[in-house]
Amino acid sequence: MLTWNKSLLWASLFVASSCHAQFSQLTDFGDNPGELTANVLTINKGATANLVLLHGCTQQGTDLATDSGFVALAQRYNFNLLLPQQSTSNNVQGCFNWFSPADTSKDQGELLSLKNMINAYQQQTQAEQTYLVGLSAGGAMANVLMHTYPDMFDGVGVIAGIPFNCAHSLTEAISCMRNGPTSVSKKAKSTAQTNTTNGTHLPKLTVWTGTDDQVVNRKNASFTVEQWLTNNGLSLEKILNQKSGITRSRWQTNEADVVLELVEIDDLGHGMMVKPDSEFSQTTGSYLLNAPISAAVAISEFFQLDAKEISNEKQ
Repeated sequence: MLTWNKSLLWASLFVASSCHAQFSQLTDFGDNPGELTANVLTINKGATANLVLLHGCTQQGTDLATDSGFVALAQRYNFNLLLPQQSTSNNVQGCFNWFSPADTSKDQGELLSLKNMINAYQQQTQAEQTYLVGLSAGGAMANVLMHTYPDMFDGVGVIAGIPFNCAHSLTEAISCMRNGPTSVSKKAKSTAQTNTTNGTHLPKLTVWTGTDDQVVNRKNASFTVEQWLTNNGLSLEKILNQKSGITRSRWQTNEADVVLELVEIDDLGHGMMVKPDSEFSQTTGSYLLNAPISAAVAISEFFQLDAKEISNEKQ
């Protein structure tokens, strides 16, 4: 008689299903001054959450979602995916223009396009929660979205990204990436356009970096955390855990709710952390790096999306 290991059973189910994910294009989402497109993966119109994933330069959102494990996670935990897509006609490298005032000012350019597609998909699915994750340039744009429209999101993940307001031109962007925030850009620490003036706090945040990232200086991750702490003004307890090449700093409320974390992976370069032997069909590749921990899995757990596991029959 054959016996099945649970993780092997899930792996066999979700490797097959994620390879054949049925993405569709999101249309009719309103004004689109940034000329962006978007694909969606609607797992279940009764799902409680949508996750927005912003790709990095040279990437396709659907590939990143599949190879990082987010497709398999969405299928397992019953959440939908919204995958905005940049074009090379907007940016020669296919990067979101996180440093351009024309695309990052409130209700303008790419930022307005992203806002409109997120709101339109939320209305279409009637999901109660919206989460945002971005990699590299997508992580930088995730920071812009979080600080500009904080009440749109229940949680945000920034992987190898750049702090909000760090650059306002391509020259400044390159400097920020290589050196971290300068003395000029540090004034942006407390200049979020939102929260402290109207009582709205930033959503919970998880920040990821490799200690050997030669593309985006790891100082950017630390500053992103400092920026969040300054703008929220909360009294939090910090807990530090170091194990197996992973340093995890967490900040929690008096009720022991973790609302902020910084995850640093020793000797890892620029990209998203994947674990190919995971049950969630992850694949290494360009800016998808073999690591001792999976960013997609850990971020889903940080957002508590893993509490919504469904049976394969409901997909």
